[in-house]
This record gives sequence, structure tokens and C-alpha cells, in this order.
Amino acid sequence: MGVCTNCGKSLDPAWKFCIYCGATVEPTTRAEPIPNAIRPDPTEVAARKRSRVDVPLLIGIGLAAAGAAMIVYLAVLFLLPHA
Repeated sequence: MGVCTNCGKSLDPAWKFCIYCGATVEPTTRAEPIPNAIRPDPTEVAARKRSRVDVPLLIGIGLAAAGAAMIVYLAVLFLLPHA
């Protein structure tokens, strides 16, 4: 918890403004990284993002294409004169 520089009341670190006086709260940042923190390997994360296939999106695209083809087929079948 921090202290408001304007009114001196204690503040929650998530606040952007003091709820007592309305002053802007200065964000506190860490100068050094947290030791022994678990961080993902950036190359592994990039490989996972590239290889992931959105199956529902592909199914939706296929159904949309089939629906458009059906509309064109029915339009040709019912709207053009037959010989």
C-alpha cells in the first residue's frame, strides 16, 4: 500500500486516483526483475501461436461457403427459364 502525496491517506496499489482527494496516484514500478520468477520461453510461445489452428473458424468458413453455393444453386434452379 502506498500513501497519497497530496492528502497522506493510505492507498491501494491498484488505484489510479486517490479516493479521498482525487489526486493522481503515481504508479510504482519495479526497477529489477523478480528473482527466480517462472517465465515462458519466448521461442516456445511463438511456436505455439503459429501452430494453433482455430477449428471452429474453419468449420464456420466451410459452412458459409456451402451456404453461398446452395443459394446460387437455388437461384439458378428457380429463377432461370428452363428449355
